[in-house]
Amino acid sequence: MTGSNFNIQEYLSEGVEIILKDAIHATLKIQRKAFICSNFQNMQERQQK
Repeated sequence: MTGSNFNIQEYLSEGVEIILKDAIHATLKIQRKAFICSNFQNMQERQQK
């Protein structure tokens, strides 16, 4: 029984690790897009002056 519990825990921990990696990747991707948009907006504002 202990062996099957360990396998379930290992499986769940791997799943959590994958979810966290995906969440971090998505967050960084959103931040990168926001940074690019911000730079583009700043560039446009400078051109209008």
